[in-house]
Amino acid sequence: MRRLRCKGLTFLAAFAAFNLFIISEYIQPRKVALSLDLVYDPPTSNPAQDLAQVPFSSTPRVLLVSALFPQIDQSLSQDKVATWTKNFLGQIETDIYLYTTKKAAPSVHAARVPGGKLIVDTSFASPFDVHPLRGRRLVYERMRQLDPSDNPSAERYALRNAKPFFLERATQNVAAKAHYDYVFWVDFNAFSEHHVYQNWPDTTRLQQIWKEGTSLTDRRREDLFFFPVNDGPPKESGSWTEDLGPIDAHFAEGSFFGGPPSAVRWFASMFYAYHNHYLTLGFFIGQDDTIYNSLLLLSPSRFITVWASDPTAPARGGLPPSFVTHGPLGACGSSSKYYQWWLSDRATRESMGEWWIGHGAEDDKEAVGWWKVRIACRLTRVLSAEQVLRTALGSRWKATLPTMFRLPT
Repeated sequence: MRRLRCKGLTFLAAFAAFNLFIISEYIQPRKVALSLDLVYDPPTSNPAQDLAQVPFSSTPRVLLVSALFPQIDQSLSQDKVATWTKNFLGQIETDIYLYTTKKAAPSVHAARVPGGKLIVDTSFASPFDVHPLRGRRLVYERMRQLDPSDNPSAERYALRNAKPFFLERATQNVAAKAHYDYVFWVDFNAFSEHHVYQNWPDTTRLQQIWKEGTSLTDRRREDLFFFPVNDGPPKESGSWTEDLGPIDAHFAEGSFFGGPPSAVRWFASMFYAYHNHYLTLGFFIGQDDTIYNSLLLLSPSRFITVWASDPTAPARGGLPPSFVTHGPLGACGSSSKYYQWWLSDRATRESMGEWWIGHGAEDDKEAVGWWKVRIACRLTRVLSAEQVLRTALGSRWKATLPTMFRLPT
């Protein structure tokens, strides 16, 4: 009994010492987070002058594009879909262009936040009705045999691969009546968890990101397309060529992407050129991010990004080891949705960060653990896709030149 008591006291002493170490070394979360805000999101001394330097309209406008086809999500509970609807249509005040069915149209209108603009497009009863996928249901059904997931669905494949078409078509449809400087695709269920975002993404933040992007890529603002990334691509991607097929990796984050209208048009043309090519060769393309991954390697100078798990990010300095924290940049919720917080204004980031530090962290399944350290979510830098790829694949890595067919540059 005495031996057990001694072991227990030894454990408690070691645990207390560990916690004192963590506290003394790392617990200045708010101070560090605020200093990073000033570095990566500096306040503008003269906002009017800054906006005047931007080659877009003086008051930037943003359009979010999404789709809801209830027949694809029949297996989901009504409560889950209702939560998605409330968190997206009922809370985000930014203009939204939504593709859905005629039957679902009244309910999505009713769910819209008061005063929020909503354009509902019921032109397509199914994703297979869009031009790039019309007549391809059978080949998509056959593709299910190649899917390693448990519940493959040809219609879900189609929805994933219809995103670039939906994005470009919405851009064209609104052009005659309104000018939007940025147009983004966002999955209908992207805001599945509690959030405080309203005027999202923040337009001033977008201006800063694209300004930084032009410096990183030597491209014009209107040429740059934004894509968040998750993990770096696998090492074998360093020798990847087009004939090897699309890259199956947890790299590009397909729930959100977009940019200026001209960049949207370029991206859609790239996507469907490779979609059609790989489909003809019999490759599995039911996961949209496999083609996205390929495009990032083919034309990295056209993409800007945020990489929450960037191992070389200065924002990670002074953080405890990952196994005792809630994420690579602190308590930021799901790392795959870090872009939502990152694209918000400073006040919204503070509010969301405080919620994560408080009871919100309990809802993060990856972060559950009474012994984990909660550190305020940190803002990280803008990156070009080329920077990400050279970090992951080596400093000598060079982009794979398209050889299959001529593509727009």
